[in-house]
Amino acid sequence: MTYALAVHFATKGEGRKAFLKTAEDAAKMYQASIILQPNGDVTMAGIAADEVAPLLTATGMSPYAEWPRDVVTCDIETPLPLRAVGMEDGWEVFLGDNVFVGFVSMPDDAVRILERAGAFYTNQEKFETLPHFVERIGLDAFRREVLGVEPLTDASALPPEYTSGGDFYNLAYDPAPPTDWDERPAARTLHHGDFVRPDDNLMQILTVYPEMGPLFMEYGMHCIGCVISYDESLWEACQVHGLDIFEIMGEMNEYLADKLGKELITGDTPLQELFTMYPQTVSVLQEYGISLPDEMSTTLGALAAERSVSEADLLAQIHRKLRKEV
Repeated sequence: MTYALAVHFATKGEGRKAFLKTAEDAAKMYQASIILQPNGDVTMAGIAADEVAPLLTATGMSPYAEWPRDVVTCDIETPLPLRAVGMEDGWEVFLGDNVFVGFVSMPDDAVRILERAGAFYTNQEKFETLPHFVERIGLDAFRREVLGVEPLTDASALPPEYTSGGDFYNLAYDPAPPTDWDERPAARTLHHGDFVRPDDNLMQILTVYPEMGPLFMEYGMHCIGCVISYDESLWEACQVHGLDIFEIMGEMNEYLADKLGKELITGDTPLQELFTMYPQTVSVLQEYGISLPDEMSTTLGALAAERSVSEADLLAQIHRKLRKEV
């Protein structure tokens, strides 16, 4: 399987001309073709698997290095509906337009996943497209194979739960999704004044609270603003980047509490709600020697009174924990 590198630039970016000269020189070294797209993007095609990483290095797109001016993403494309979207901090592998398969830091690892995916499909194919193949065996099974979680196996030998079909696009994110897309619960719409929840759409968060952009960047989410982010929830984005959703959400919502003049956590907050949204606060109760009650509907205030602990002190320490001050 041969590969292409599709380099996408910022709108009206002025770095295209300098990059094109570098790309032409690098393409000659590896006998790759250069294609200038109508929008000014640059594609280098006809690349062997073992040439992808060296060609990226030759064009200044090494992992964790500062990429050439105005380069937004570089896609590793294949003849199949499989690609890896690359940025400075790593590569997100996708099936079709936006079905996430996995995240890796190095381009060699991205190519390895694409190679395994292509081999798994072509070895098992029964006159069906790749999306239909994945729908038939299940996305979880496909991920296990191509990410190398377990050795390649024949699809017919997979457990029944992996061959039961189902909606391919639902399987992208749901462990047990409904078979009918219309039955899937609609995500809530985030409004100004709301606290952020794990299922909130990433781009919706940025639209309602644009000041969150620098925070995302600080945590290493350099892909915010690209087309991928339109379909990602905060939870999914954190999974992709290997980040602690609860740590980020705590810091975000403490900031919003100050900005909006709203209370995030009070004495009336039930323990179940607190630990579901902010499980890191369990350590605060442990600091005060507070054991958890059997009934998780107990409020923080009631628990503090029962254990003879100052409610104000307990809440203050919880807020410090969420703000990462302790």
